[in-house]
Amino acid sequence: MQRLTYSRVCMTSMAAIAVLAFASPAVSTARAQADQTPGLSDQAPADKTPDISEQKLDAAVAAIKQIASVKQDYEKKLEAAPQSDRERLADEAESAIVRAVTDNGLSVKEYESIMVMAQNNPEVRQKIISKIRPPE
Repeated sequence: MQRLTYSRVCMTSMAAIAVLAFASPAVSTARAQADQTPGLSDQAPADKTPDISEQKLDAAVAAIKQIASVKQDYEKKLEAAPQSDRERLADEAESAIVRAVTDNGLSVKEYESIMVMAQNNPEVRQKIISKIRPPE
């Protein structure tokens, strides 16, 4: 159950990152326990902008950048590693991804909710893009 939950988080996060044109899908499966966080729905109605604080958006952007870095580092390690080390490396990557989210002050559930909102709401998506890539 834990692997399934975090796998879903990773897939949602990475799909959102791809939508944001920042990175491709990350290390495949992952584990973590997602907190139950009130106040963030999985999907926002298309005609209403969800209420996400700038602090939460900033935390999500920081996590996105760290996750992309983890993904890049571990993809290289996984490609070069012998088969016998790949599961251990995948577990390390999963832990690093969870840490990237939680070290930025978000629960996995909050992060997942924000990524789903970014996929479904152009205004939220644009806010995140502008924080990732500030105007030149």
